[in-house]
Order: sequence, then C-alpha cells, then structure tokens
Amino acid sequence: MNSSVELAIEAVRWWCGEWEEKRGLELFAVDMVHDSGVLLEDRESFLKSAQCRLPWPSYEIVHTSIDNLTVAIAFEGVDPIINLKSRFIWLVSVKDGSITKILSNHANVTHSRDATHT
Repeated sequence: MNSSVELAIEAVRWWCGEWEEKRGLELFAVDMVHDSGVLLEDRESFLKSAQCRLPWPSYEIVHTSIDNLTVAIAFEGVDPIINLKSRFIWLVSVKDGSITKILSNHANVTHSRDATHT
C-alpha cells in the first residue's frame, strides 16, 4: 500500500494542492513508474487532476525523466505575480516521497522543448 512510488505520487499530489495546507501551489503531473517500468498511475487522468488545481494556466510541462530514485519535473511559463517567464525544476524522491530539490529560474526563458538537467 505504501510503496516508494506511491509515496512519491502522494508527494506530488500534496504539492499540487490535494491537501488544504498546500492548496494552490503549482505543479504539473508526471508519469510515475515502478522500477520494472510498469505504469502505476495513469498520466492523463493525473495530469487532468493536477491541472484543475494549477493556479497559473500559462505553465507548460517541458520535461520529465524517471530513474529508480527520483522523478524530475521541469516546467515553464509566465508567473503572473511577477510577470516574468520562469522555469522550475522539481525532484521528487521515489524512495521516501519527499521533495528533495526545487530550482527556480526567473531569467530569460526560451520556449525550447529542452529542459535543464540536474
């Protein structure tokens, strides 16, 4: 029930605002897989669920990558509060479900489909 991948999914849902104390924080959904490569969560339905809670609809996911330790999520768009293009990279630990690193860049961001790798 509480596999490492399920914990990572719960962490993503938490940051998407599934729980009241974090409701409204921005994040797109991402594929979550077992080490065997078996899809655990249907990405399309999870993405729709996350988009319902996404406060900045101009954000677009630009990259996801999965290894057996982390899920890396990179997305970019215009932050309406500061009116600057931004790119964010989030690393979610598949081992314990924690958000291990959050990078944010408010410099000039191109609309390239290539994301920065960490």
